[in-house]
Amino acid sequence: MSDFYLLITDAGKALEAAAHASGEPVKLTDFSVGDGNGLPVTPDAAQTSLVNETFRDAISSLIVSISDSTVLEAECVIPASSGGYTIREIGIFAEDSTLYAVGNFAEQEKPDPDSGYAASLKILADLAVSDTADITLTVQDGSYLTEAQGNTIYLRQDKHLSEIAAQGVEAQAESRGNIGCGTAATHDVTESPTDATAGRVLQVGDYGLSKAIPITKGTDLFTFLSNEPGSFYHCDSPSEYTNAPDFGGNWFDIYMTIHETSGYRTMVAVSAMGQLATAGITDGAFSGWSSAYSTINKPAPLDINAFPTMIINLDSTVDLNTIGAIEQQGVFANESNGVATPEHHYPINQAGTLIATPSAYGLQQEYTTFTGSKFVRGLSGAFDGAGPWGGWIQILNLNESDTRYPQRDGISYIGLEADNPDAPYMRRISTGAEIYLASQNWVKGSFVQDLRVGANQSQGATDNYATSIVPAGCVMTGTASDYNDSNWQVDAIYYAPIQKLVNGAWFGIAGGVGLESALSLTARRKVKAIKHGALLTQLTNLQPYRNDKTPVGCIDFICDDDLLWTHAAPLLAGNVFIAFDSAGVIRQIASDATMIEPKNLSVAGFSGIPDGCFEDGSWIYDGETIYQNPDALAAQTLLRNQGELNSVRGKAAAAILDIQCSAAAGNQRSGDADNLLVLQQYVDELRDVDLTAADPAWPPVPSFIS
Repeated sequence: MSDFYLLITDAGKALEAAAHASGEPVKLTDFSVGDGNGLPVTPDAAQTSLVNETFRDAISSLIVSISDSTVLEAECVIPASSGGYTIREIGIFAEDSTLYAVGNFAEQEKPDPDSGYAASLKILADLAVSDTADITLTVQDGSYLTEAQGNTIYLRQDKHLSEIAAQGVEAQAESRGNIGCGTAATHDVTESPTDATAGRVLQVGDYGLSKAIPITKGTDLFTFLSNEPGSFYHCDSPSEYTNAPDFGGNWFDIYMTIHETSGYRTMVAVSAMGQLATAGITDGAFSGWSSAYSTINKPAPLDINAFPTMIINLDSTVDLNTIGAIEQQGVFANESNGVATPEHHYPINQAGTLIATPSAYGLQQEYTTFTGSKFVRGLSGAFDGAGPWGGWIQILNLNESDTRYPQRDGISYIGLEADNPDAPYMRRISTGAEIYLASQNWVKGSFVQDLRVGANQSQGATDNYATSIVPAGCVMTGTASDYNDSNWQVDAIYYAPIQKLVNGAWFGIAGGVGLESALSLTARRKVKAIKHGALLTQLTNLQPYRNDKTPVGCIDFICDDDLLWTHAAPLLAGNVFIAFDSAGVIRQIASDATMIEPKNLSVAGFSGIPDGCFEDGSWIYDGETIYQNPDALAAQTLLRNQGELNSVRGKAAAAILDIQCSAAAGNQRSGDADNLLVLQQYVDELRDVDLTAADPAWPPVPSFIS
């Protein structure tokens, strides 16, 4: 006989006999191992239990041997979580916990899970029986499967569903039905370009994909498009149809979409010449076709409230105040002999040309005489045909004599008028030399007038031994720390951006606060003007932005509504302002909105915010309410209490060490023994403190270490 074997116990043989007589097979359910109390084991049929059982679990597998039909092959897997013993014996148990078979096992150490070498162990054992028909296996939930069993239950990834393919057409069809593939899995295709049969696979050309569906001549497009599914259609000349867009004699295509739930339809028609028209059908009502303007189909000036080009011969009776009125917008006039009188507002009694130029802010007139003298004046606001106009300003040039230049303090100037503060600069002519003088407004718009620190922001610190650096262009304003393991641990640092005042607006420093260079800023967009007197409540998703008016070395931001931050920030209503990210986490708080650096943030103003609200990452704004995130609050509470625990426990540990050192040196003080016990009891009580509580019940600190 082999040194290691498995035999059926007397109790197991009794179960077999009863099973054979009743026809109810023995159910084997569990597999166990033991350590034999540290000694080798000799199996005994009289055993009813293992010498010293250390692990029991459901049998992983029990199958009849392929080579011998009277031999059962049993398998058990001991997980990595069980260990710390040496296997010397094994047992198989029936459903009623009867020890059916027992065997010895070559000594096999099962490492402790905490030893650093924890691993699962599979045990295989062969058991000879009189008749395998009397034996059955009940696999318990969570038991392990052999590879052979797994292959009969599960699909293998490396087979790529070839197991199903090998079972034939019926198995394939049943599998498709089980996972809801439908007829598309068998490549059923549409039978016409507008076939709406459920489950059909589209072909090239269906619903206008890759080519348009022709519409029969004579069709009423309104009726046709009201009943057809969304698609791409082709039409011949508009005259061949009813309710067609006005494209002259050009053929055209129509692209139509349908709103999935309401049935609302939108259509875009494009002619062979690139003309565009749009239409819609809502609740069965056809909107009619609307022309879309393009470079091919340009609107008339008055169609878009533009200023048409007109040529009018001015004479001495024409009042220049009326040039540019609604009935004569955008006039370009020439061949003039106007008279310089207040009534007609000519700048000079010389013939010349007049150009009236509209803008978003009013109207400008430019009068140039045939001798080269140029004059300009402007009108702010809506034009009512009568002014009020600004006075004429002469624009001088170097071809004119010095006596024609504006004079100030005996010095001649050229450029815009000498006293105009908005001129970027003026050239001074003196003794043949030209000197450039900067204007006050140009200086304000080009140089920094003041510096300040903006609103606080925060970032987490890595640890006491790593470097945490605030972003470029910022200064550190503070830290958040706690006492941990006898050391102060920095958990977060607070910083604020440096801002500079240029031309009355506060800007961030370009390249600071992680701000991008000009190459990576938000794409150029048309900035919207803010109505005079408007108040704003919120600016959403502000992105770094620069345009031609942004001072050099500065950065601005633009929101989703195309408003510039430097324009809009002073108009935010409220007494306190918050900046929050896309998740609603409040990152900055300030009493002055312009102090905020809103990169990738939204900003809103409030009359007040909850007490204790702070830019530490725990406060949330959900669009209606400002509240503290419970999870973040709990984490802060735990962190604060852990710091307190570390502090008081460190003091106690130091006092305990002092007493122990004195005892070791043979120099104990009076009361050391009692104090040591008090300290040890105190440390033990600290272990029971609930660190998740907002106000933990701390045990009293021993007076001699306070």
